[in-house]
Amino acid sequence: MENEMFRIHRLSANFVFILALVFVFALSGISLAGPHDIVVIRPGGPSSSPQAQQQVERLAKQIAEKAGWDSATVTGKYFNDENEGLAYIESGKPGFVLGSLGFYLKYREKLGLRIINQASVGGKKNAKYYVVAKKGGPGSLAELSGKTLAGIHLNEPEFVERIVFNNAIQLGQDVKILPERSLRALKKLSQGEIDAVILDEKEFKSLQSLPFGKDLTPIFESKDLPNNGFMILGGEFNPDNLKGFLTAAADFCGF
Repeated sequence: MENEMFRIHRLSANFVFILALVFVFALSGISLAGPHDIVVIRPGGPSSSPQAQQQVERLAKQIAEKAGWDSATVTGKYFNDENEGLAYIESGKPGFVLGSLGFYLKYREKLGLRIINQASVGGKKNAKYYVVAKKGGPGSLAELSGKTLAGIHLNEPEFVERIVFNNAIQLGQDVKILPERSLRALKKLSQGEIDAVILDEKEFKSLQSLPFGKDLTPIFESKDLPNNGFMILGGEFNPDNLKGFLTAAADFCGF
């Protein structure tokens, strides 16, 4: 069974993605995107469960009402595969996009992405990334040469290499990478199956809740990076739609 603190953290760390999932099943029979629609892209993230679908269907009506929209005009899509999400955006042109900072930096020019708000996580609009290893193991990024680094954030290797690590090492060349869920990666680290794990700030702060957390130590800390938020695509947009959406996002998600 997963550690309770990490289960709670995973919900907290991904709260902005849970908001967007409000729309995913509201109108599952409609496939064409519109000005109130949203696509959520979380590479390597979880898929929705039947229970989550029921919860987001109820919350969708609250969001639509707060935004001043007819709930029948709201639908959405969730992808944990970047390429599938990108294909949907290019073909469907949804009104709003929710993705990571890495997604924004990678596709801002191609899609004309514009960030319209910024998520506040734990009262902070910036966060760091960390790399942890077992005590007595590698002591720096340079010492990971020829070793294995794991973690969910490696589903966006270009972002990690260029922005988080500032090109200090080449992923896939200097270091082997294993993109997988953070808790699973940490368990492998504790068992000596891999050499290090990359974590976001919330995950890092939850380490001590794990029975083996005391055996791990940080070997890298990034600079502060801005939390991402909702984005709109380039081109024309309706100011009233934007205002309504921002109002709803602020009330329900702390943007």
